Amino acid sequence: MDYLYKISVVVPVYNAGKYLHRCLDSLVNQAFSGYEIVLVNDGSTDDSGKICDAYAAQYPNITVFNKENGGVSSARQCGLDNSRGEYLLYVDSDDWIELDMLADMYNSAVETNSDIVYCDFYREFKNETRYAYQGVDGSYLLELFNHTRDGVLWNKLIRRECFTSNNIAFDNKINLWEDLYICCRILLKGATVKYLNKAYYHYDCYSNPNSILRNESIKDIYSLMNFVSYFEEILDDKNLLRVSKATIKDKVFKKRYMPIFKWIMLYKEINVWYIETYKGDTKNPITLAMIGMIKLYRFLFDRSLN
Repeated sequence: MDYLYKISVVVPVYNAGKYLHRCLDSLVNQAFSGYEIVLVNDGSTDDSGKICDAYAAQYPNITVFNKENGGVSSARQCGLDNSRGEYLLYVDSDDWIELDMLADMYNSAVETNSDIVYCDFYREFKNETRYAYQGVDGSYLLELFNHTRDGVLWNKLIRRECFTSNNIAFDNKINLWEDLYICCRILLKGATVKYLNKAYYHYDCYSNPNSILRNESIKDIYSLMNFVSYFEEILDDKNLLRVSKATIKDKVFKKRYMPIFKWIMLYKEINVWYIETYKGDTKNPITLAMIGMIKLYRFLFDRSLN
């Protein structure tokens, strides 16, 4: 199949006006040619749309798509559907990349004929930068399942056919850990992988107050439950439940994603929805573990008050 571009860089944008220039400047100044930048304005209410349009007017390889707010998964799917590159790179609007990222990752993909090329990255905090090493000694898929490596999309250059040939799409019901879900689905289809031992991506951990990991709600809880349900199907297909059930349970309830007091505040709604939905599924170990964890947190909280 002939592609118009070597790489499509897809950037979901939502109320990112304060830091969007930083992201886009790192993209338009790449030491690489033959790439497009697809900006998906996901119903922003600030000046993000105007910034996107201004860059598109200046750079002919930038295209802007405006849509109603639907979340990061729908924005990424919009970018996938409306881009024309052989490879895809997803970049968050509050992050930025090194100027040689596209060139190095694309050249590696071509030289090794890899479906996925991934790299290390930097975690950017207010007063420090931390290096996130992503190399693996064994199976990359198992490293992701066991959460010893980060199952994010933005440090990965992915061949478009990994999506189109396998009917893999972003699911609007999953807005938390959708990266991990997509990565694992692609890897389970036999995608070939190449690792570059260099950090090209800067992940901003402090600037964006709209980050989904900083604004949990009951809607996000439903997303977590959907994530677990989808993961059960994936793992069951490959008989990997034994390896990963504890990891998934840990991911969903880990304190760094949602402090325990927020679980307690939301407990009643979670309890009613999740337990009533899945109480009949007595054979699935992940379902039982999830129900058990919800009840356990409530039990421990009640005990702490006595």
